[in-house]
Amino acid sequence: MRYRKWLFLLCILLCTACTVQEARLVYRPKPTADPTAVPTDTPIPEPLEIPSVTGQPFKTDANGVLILDPLNHYYTYYITLNDVRIYEYEQGTFLDGVAVNSLSQTLTGGLRITFRNADGVVYGYGDLYTADGKLTLLPGENRIYAEIFTEVDVQKMNWEISAYDRFGPQNG
Repeated sequence: MRYRKWLFLLCILLCTACTVQEARLVYRPKPTADPTAVPTDTPIPEPLEIPSVTGQPFKTDANGVLILDPLNHYYTYYITLNDVRIYEYEQGTFLDGVAVNSLSQTLTGGLRITFRNADGVVYGYGDLYTADGKLTLLPGENRIYAEIFTEVDVQKMNWEISAYDRFGPQNG
């Protein structure tokens, strides 16, 4: 029992000895004036003049979407292709699908599908058309068709749709 008291006191002394904190002064020299430096006045900045922007206002469609690419604008923003099927039949290659026009107006013009290999070389193309023989897309779903002009099998190639003729609203 006697050793426990001494051991306890020894532990307390060791713990307090480890936590001693001392205040120390840090020496920082005072800055001295440089006799070679001559104070100068701060220059007054010149006012910045921004000329007013002039020119034609930006063109937007009926929904207020900015038209940056007039040829592909309506295809890019308002047409969705669904159920696109590319197949070979007898001596030709064909496309069937559904184009959904989400604009509240009829869209007309010329859209072309182009097939490219992995290196970007064009191997086939075809113009899209609807049942009327042109490309007239009413609001909603429209069946689309194309005959693909190619000499090779393009069914597994990458393809893209782009406008080759003005594509947009009938009355605009």
